[in-house]
Amino acid sequence: MQKVENARVSRRDPAPSRWAFRIERLWLTPVFRQLVRVGLPAFSVVFFAGWFFSNPVNREAIVAQIADIRRSVAERPEFMVKLMAVDGASAALAEDIRLAAALDLPKSSFDL
Repeated sequence: MQKVENARVSRRDPAPSRWAFRIERLWLTPVFRQLVRVGLPAFSVVFFAGWFFSNPVNREAIVAQIADIRRSVAERPEFMVKLMAVDGASAALAEDIRLAAALDLPKSSFDL
């Protein structure tokens, strides 16, 4: 009699439950798979970026870092203009061009 009771307890229905069957069928649909593989991570990135940038302190810190990087690149010696020459013009016209430009050299080529 004990063997019969143990056999009843250990026997399990091999068919999946209704929820397991529905989830398996749902996972087989291409739209759902794309939503989970692409849509969910994209939504998470956009959500957390929006949450991060909703704080004005974070926005100001990012803007300050970008401005600092831009300034460090613009002030490199390769991008500095140290001398301006006007070729092919008369002396009076060259002087007028220099006065109109009114450049304090050296200056970054990005600022020109």
